[in-house]
This record gives sequence, structure tokens and C-alpha cells, in this order.
Amino acid sequence: MISFLFSFSSLSRRLLFLVYLFLIIFLSLSSPSQFPKIILFSGADKIIHLLMYAGLGWMLMWAFYKENLSKTIRVFLLLSVPVWGALMECLQLFMHQGRSFSWFDILANFVGAGIGVLVFRLMKRG
Repeated sequence: MISFLFSFSSLSRRLLFLVYLFLIIFLSLSSPSQFPKIILFSGADKIIHLLMYAGLGWMLMWAFYKENLSKTIRVFLLLSVPVWGALMECLQLFMHQGRSFSWFDILANFVGAGIGVLVFRLMKRG
């Protein structure tokens, strides 16, 4: 299974990363009234944030893993995921689409991004 994931072409990996990124943008900035009401336990949205951004961190690493990038570019890419999560929260604050800004969502995005990168590194090693 893991070897299959690493057999995708560079272009395919990047396109899939962009599709996932646009999915996160859509879900983050759409009005909640557009989606069915699902009742979850308190704090479930933080787990959802963590998982979404773990996926984004993993996919970013996957999209660029065979590239010979400078350390500066790699650090920039790694920081871009949690910064993107913070940007999505700030946009929610100003767009007035029924979503709200939350520092805890930003924290969940940061932790999720780190977990995604860590899981990728562990998978690549194994």
C-alpha cells in the first residue's frame, strides 16, 4: 500500500494536493447551513480540524517528497500548512457566513499539520 502511494507521478501528487486544499477552502468558508445538521459531541469540530490539517500536512509532504528543494523552501512549505489554517480562521471571522473564529481551531490546525508531517516521515522511513 505504501509503495503504491509513492508510485504516483509528481504532477498527480500535486494535483491531488490542490484538490484537497480546495476541499478545505470550500468546507472552511461555506455557510454551515449548506450542509446537513450532524449532532456530534462537544469539541468534535476540533478533532475534525486536526484530521483535516493532518491530511493537508501529509499531502503537502507527499506532493513534494521527491523534489530536490532547498531547506528554506522546505521550511516555507511546512509552515504554510498551519499558517493556511490560521488564515482560514481569520477569513471566517470577516466573511460572516455563519462560521466563527476560534483560537482552538487554529491550535488544532497546527497540531494536525504537525501530525501529518510526522506520519508522512514515519511512512517514508518504513
